[in-house]
Amino acid sequence: MATYIFIIVENNQGDFDFDDSENDRQVEDGSTDSRYVSRRSVLSSLAGIGVAGTVVVGGSDRAGASESVVLGDFEEGTDGWKTNGGNSVRRVGREDESAPVTRGDYALEVSVEGDSQPAVRNQRAVRDADFTDAPYLLADVLPGSIADSDSAVSFRFRYHSAGPGDVAESPEITVEQRYGQRLAWDMSEIADEKLAAPRRLEIAWYPADRPVSTGPQGKGSSFDYRGRVYLDNVHLTDNRQQVTITRWVRKRRELQRSHGFPIDDDVQSSTDAIRAGRFVYDDGTEIPYSAEILAGGDIRIEIDDERFRFEGVAV
Repeated sequence: MATYIFIIVENNQGDFDFDDSENDRQVEDGSTDSRYVSRRSVLSSLAGIGVAGTVVVGGSDRAGASESVVLGDFEEGTDGWKTNGGNSVRRVGREDESAPVTRGDYALEVSVEGDSQPAVRNQRAVRDADFTDAPYLLADVLPGSIADSDSAVSFRFRYHSAGPGDVAESPEITVEQRYGQRLAWDMSEIADEKLAAPRRLEIAWYPADRPVSTGPQGKGSSFDYRGRVYLDNVHLTDNRQQVTITRWVRKRRELQRSHGFPIDDDVQSSTDAIRAGRFVYDDGTEIPYSAEILAGGDIRIEIDDERFRFEGVAV
């Protein structure tokens, strides 16, 4: 049986945050005052990307309880998810493939046999969902091995609303073969009238090293994909923090895979509200970072030219 690496930690709202670092400790569950620590320790640990782990899980108390709209947990069936071409879908349980299951006891397996445009789609659950009040979309995926390719896999959400040609696409999210990862899309920038008229949701993928082209059949890869992809825990939430956490964990993963683990933190300035410096990685690469506590306890972090804002996590 193939070996998958799919390490997850569960937060206080039943969601999952992904991390592939076997040396990281499990984060606090956020259900007690452990979310609220001193300003300086927040800056020190939260800025320590890859060193201290993800210390923020879930939203702040001021944001209220998170609401979740399930679009696919596959406990009772395929939940209306279908695939295209000659591909097939089936439910798999923990007794079949334990690694891909992240919510409940079942996940969805998509078997692709030579399709250049593999995707899954859902109309039934999507049409009844409230994208306006819960505009943050998350899904757990695990691409298995691809025949004749060692490339990572690029995933993309596509949201179809009721108007003709009304299609919004998420940015590409790249996932390594045989690694589980959470996909996240902040849909709040889509116009309210479009969010109020959902028609179909798609999740498409293709090898990252095969450019997407546009031909007579629309967008597709130049590669005939053969392999399996696992999907679980597709849901909407009203908690934007979950998107930030997902991006944060993915950034840690990206830096660690490219440069190894951080071995030094060269702090260049530090106060009760600001911390800046450079992380030195195993391969000698130095990555600049900065972190700042803002009004109301929000924390803004920039690392490797990518920005993150955690809401209400410092006092």
